[in-house]
Amino acid sequence: PSRRHPYMASLQLEGHSASDGAYDVHVCSGFLVAPDVVMTAAHCARYSPEGTDETFRAFNGMEVGKSDLSYEGEAFDPYDSTTYDTYYENLVPETLLLHPEYDADTYEHDVMLVKVYGRSRFPPVAIATDDAIDGGGLTALGWGADSASDARKYSDDLRPANVELMTLGQCR
Repeated sequence: PSRRHPYMASLQLEGHSASDGAYDVHVCSGFLVAPDVVMTAAHCARYSPEGTDETFRAFNGMEVGKSDLSYEGEAFDPYDSTTYDTYYENLVPETLLLHPEYDADTYEHDVMLVKVYGRSRFPPVAIATDDAIDGGGLTALGWGADSASDARKYSDDLRPANVELMTLGQCR
């Protein structure tokens, strides 16, 4: 598996079903901005099942350091530096910090920080400053589907997407 973007995080709903056994389902993408903080979209925080007023946390775990969600890695041996170095890690969310002006109807300020228990051993993403951005293209990363009509809403493979930088005025 690729180690090119070790700071990427797959936010997942993990659990166990009596009929299907253990499961982990990708919900949203994020990235490490500090050893104990993941940045993602605020709309990833919660969901409400259709026809109910109930709200639930949308994810309860994160896998960091993976580029292929279907790859479970070699059998992990904590005393072997080979598997320790190549293995991904699971992080557990502690606190969700949504932008105070996040609007779920318009998606304005759609950003959230997730404080995790412990610290990741993977390096956080290097964040460019405004001076480093020249108005050209940017690359976004994630496990999204090819289109909204895909039956499966995510890809197992981390994918890049080229996007153009916009001013706030252009975005509106």
